[in-house]
Amino acid sequence: MRLTLATLSLAALSCASAPPVVPAPTGALLYAADGEGGDPTVHRVNADGTQDAALTVCTSAGFPGPADPRGELALVVCASGMAEVAHLEQLRLVPLAGGPAIDLGPPARTVRNPSWAPDGGWIVFESDVASFRDLYRVSRDGSELKRLTDEPAGNFEPSVDPTGSRLAFISSRDGNAEVYTSGVDGSAPVRVTNDPADDMRPAWSPDGHTLAFLSMRGGAQRVWRVGADGLDPKPLVAAGVEVHTDLAWAPDGSAIAVTVAPGPKQTRVDVVRLDGTVEASFGAPDKVSYPAWSADSAWLALSVDGKDGADVVIATRDGKTRKRVTTAAGADWLPRWLVAPK
Repeated sequence: MRLTLATLSLAALSCASAPPVVPAPTGALLYAADGEGGDPTVHRVNADGTQDAALTVCTSAGFPGPADPRGELALVVCASGMAEVAHLEQLRLVPLAGGPAIDLGPPARTVRNPSWAPDGGWIVFESDVASFRDLYRVSRDGSELKRLTDEPAGNFEPSVDPTGSRLAFISSRDGNAEVYTSGVDGSAPVRVTNDPADDMRPAWSPDGHTLAFLSMRGGAQRVWRVGADGLDPKPLVAAGVEVHTDLAWAPDGSAIAVTVAPGPKQTRVDVVRLDGTVEASFGAPDKVSYPAWSADSAWLALSVDGKDGADVVIATRDGKTRKRVTTAAGADWLPRWLVAPK
């Protein structure tokens, strides 16, 4: 028996900030589909669950990257080969309207964490093609590849700010993993966080004034926030023992969706307002993860893993309306909500 929507449990603690009428979901999503015994492939599906089709762009495994701001291309991370000596990863752009794919940068053992410029003109990513791990920038058409950092300790997880003028990233150049910012050409790096605990996964607020990140401060990995100038670091929610594994800003800046792991093999997604209150919680008895927002901040796409498998579900942020989008056998996960073509 396949997963039913009844198994998606919701604790909606407050819906005071939700609009009186929630617009119907529109557009499409990308997601990773693990067929029965096969490598994950990238699929595109309409938000109403129709026209689900594979994007056959990788010879082996494929994973969807963040959405193209222009709504024209699917950004895919292709991976091939299981042995370390044979394993290669490659960024690839696939026109959603059809046409040849475009490879971005050279393949390497690790090519991860691509981040789009806000106008969709270029992408920053991390790669180990010439070092332990450094940051690179490449234009949308695959040209103008440029190395941005060169640090033996490594640079990771780039995030382009909403103005397209700054990068946030993680570097261990000063002994442990901290958040840094720089120009989009890698110039004038500035250390933003300063704590013995490792920090990771920086993400800009939609107004560009704040960075959210994961930190091991206090012994448990949790979401923290800090001003882009490094001032006033503070946890998003009160200290606790639950581990946070992922975060996603709502496009309107009103909340952050946080993947929470309360125990082994358990995850839920909390919608947390900036004052630390939980607006809604999606979780037990199922395993819920990988939140992705619609452009209007009214809907979330989630990976829901129940006893009969994993599927992509979309839900209003208060959880009152929800719909299973995928139905095939296997595991469907890592949803990315596409933006409308411009």
